[in-house]
Amino acid sequence: MQKPKGLFQRAKLSNTDLHRLFDRLHVLFTAGLPLLQSVQFVADNDTGLISQTMSEIAGKISTGHPFSRCFAAYPWLFPAVVPGMLAVAERVGALDVALGRLASYFQRAHRLQAQLMGGILYPAGILTAALGMVGILVFVVFPREQQVLAEMGRPMPYLSLLAVHSVQLWVVLLCSGLLGLMLVYAWCQRQAAQGNLKPRRIWDTSLLSIPILGKVIERSTASRMLGVLSNMLEVGVTLTQTEPVAAIAQNECLGDRYRAFLRDLRNGAEVEEALTLHAPFPKVAQQIFLLGYEHGKMVHSLRNAAEMLETEVENALSTFVALLEPMAMMVVGSVVGILVIATALPMLSLLQGL
Repeated sequence: MQKPKGLFQRAKLSNTDLHRLFDRLHVLFTAGLPLLQSVQFVADNDTGLISQTMSEIAGKISTGHPFSRCFAAYPWLFPAVVPGMLAVAERVGALDVALGRLASYFQRAHRLQAQLMGGILYPAGILTAALGMVGILVFVVFPREQQVLAEMGRPMPYLSLLAVHSVQLWVVLLCSGLLGLMLVYAWCQRQAAQGNLKPRRIWDTSLLSIPILGKVIERSTASRMLGVLSNMLEVGVTLTQTEPVAAIAQNECLGDRYRAFLRDLRNGAEVEEALTLHAPFPKVAQQIFLLGYEHGKMVHSLRNAAEMLETEVENALSTFVALLEPMAMMVVGSVVGILVIATALPMLSLLQGL
């Protein structure tokens, strides 16, 4: 399967797909089915992209390719942590553990993503419907009323002009701002795909500086990184070989901090010194990291830190969604109410003149 070309034409496996894939492989492999037969079973009993990919991987395995390198051949489908963990697991004979940890990781990622999407779907639907109503009132109803009054030689009420023109300006600015952000993000992604990561670093750094949202992004990213790091250490990867964790961040700013942390460790720096200097994780997670390192319980400590940060993110999202719904209703009701009154005033003025 060739890598899809074009910014908006790329194959992608969702977290749900990845969880289902590695969960099935884990169950089949731990039940005693050989690796090749496990992969072929998934290919025969699944559909779409997973079936096609697993069929190709089964073919590669049958010709002697290592299991991890088969996944590394599809970097646009599988995160870097997948071949990284599998390669180490193959060396130390812990493939069953690696498959199980990958399934758990993608399951948690799917749960957090589903919670976020489910929380914003209802307010987003309300805002979209309200924006459509506002657009009809502002750009269809009001201009027709203005035309009718002009033909009859009557002026448009000042309050109506002020309200509608203000809303028109805000709608144009909002849509222009959203479109501009989408174009900037698309350009940053294209530059990153071509090897120029500087625009993406600026974008990611700007996201982290946004109040409240930046903290949520930092904690959710750190939770993902710590979870993967604990899984990699469990299957035998040394701390200085956990470079794929930086790619898991999906944030160039935090990824660069972790790469700098590893670079200092390779150059002989102490863990505490490098961790404090580059701060790839929130402060509380760094303290747990150091405690686990000092007491030889890195895997357990990092997993607990990941779960703690994930719980904090879930609580923050729940609070945000709980506040967002009434705020959205209040804003929508106020804007629509003002526009209804603004568009009704010309008709009242016209009726009074009859």
